[in-house]
Amino acid sequence: MSFYEPQYREYKLGTKLDFSKIKYNIINYFEYGISEPENEFAWFSEKEATLSFEFLCDNQVIKGVFDIVSIFQGEQKVKIFANDILVFDNVVKNIGPLEVVFPKPHDGKVCLSFEFPDAESPFNLGISDDKRELSLCVKSLIFENFNPTSLDIGTSVAFSKQLIKNSKNFNDYVIFGLSESENKGTWTNGNNISFAIKFTKGDILVSFNLKLLAIFNEKQSVEIYANGKRVFDKIVTNLDDISFVFFIPKTCDVIFNIKLCDAKAPKSLGIGSDSRVLGLMLESLYFNEVMLPSYDLKTEIFAKKNNFSLKPYVFLGLSFVEKEYTWTLGKQLIFGAKIVNYKNGEKLKVRIFLKGVFNGFQEVLISVFSKKVFLGKIDDNIKEINFNIEKLESNDLILVFFMPNATSPNSFNPNDNDKREVSLSLLFRFQDIAFEDYQSYHRNNFL
Repeated sequence: MSFYEPQYREYKLGTKLDFSKIKYNIINYFEYGISEPENEFAWFSEKEATLSFEFLCDNQVIKGVFDIVSIFQGEQKVKIFANDILVFDNVVKNIGPLEVVFPKPHDGKVCLSFEFPDAESPFNLGISDDKRELSLCVKSLIFENFNPTSLDIGTSVAFSKQLIKNSKNFNDYVIFGLSESENKGTWTNGNNISFAIKFTKGDILVSFNLKLLAIFNEKQSVEIYANGKRVFDKIVTNLDDISFVFFIPKTCDVIFNIKLCDAKAPKSLGIGSDSRVLGLMLESLYFNEVMLPSYDLKTEIFAKKNNFSLKPYVFLGLSFVEKEYTWTLGKQLIFGAKIVNYKNGEKLKVRIFLKGVFNGFQEVLISVFSKKVFLGKIDDNIKEINFNIEKLESNDLILVFFMPNATSPNSFNPNDNDKREVSLSLLFRFQDIAFEDYQSYHRNNFL
């Protein structure tokens, strides 16, 4: 992909973007790769193209619908990425609507990047003197809310013909990336899989449990993203369930993207004639609500070697403990606790003490459940993050941290052996974390 700095423009869901010469309002959003408009349409005219948007909505999952009116040479291989996550990978053969579904990040900024490896110019084919590399001809584009099929927590999704009778059918949720189901399970087909679910309950922590039947070629590198945030990254070598904990937002919509870097076609390896790009054979998927550990407001929580009391409360995003601190791990951290002595409607003061900040600067977004409570830029001079929780609906508390600038030492210095950038990118170190009764805090510090 070409490197450039996107220029994001505001977009409201439902606004029709026209590719025709008369209206041509798509020009406000495309960076490169689209030709000058003709009377009713415009062509994608390079092997790569980019559109950039800033979506003004609360939706977690968005659907884009392209109105395709012509396909050069009858069919085109198309890949579409949303902020580097592959969200469409197929051969387009039919004119009409082409749908792409993708997660919306917290800032609403989405860069849609297109790859057209089969694009070719009529000039090179001896058809005409047109030197544009043509692929798809588009009349319009519109983005709208995507409504996935609903699923109750605790209900399993079956990938096996034998199990589908008593479970939900995976075909109701999968967007792309799976082959036809077999008696015992279904093979992934391709290096990327996408599926979306509307859960019947939101603002909760849930365990993701994917049961495997087989691993092609003995091992697979597996990355899983939930609403664009990486929640799993591991080399899978045995049939143990792929399991992790993630947060379902208030909207209840979650789109999962699974990346299988090691998936291969048996035919390409000289093993039979199967041309499917195989990675994992799936049997079932189920979700269970996570029970939060109890926490007493009078107890301080520490993240150092001789007192690692933070560990039971963090479900995602914590590295191994060091002597005086623990690094966060990746771009997301999830903290959950059931506050045993919380009085209904009481305000809380949250204080997070920092030991340091990786690379001297980080941006941090913190939400209590789905409500943003802190957004700031943290540097080495800041030793504490403070914010208030005005009221909890119950004694359950979930804090979701997002650190978009998290990275690894190795990415800055190749001589540094710390290569945790894939899933173990770093932010700040916890020295300790403390929750205080809001009134007690103000009485002790301001009266």
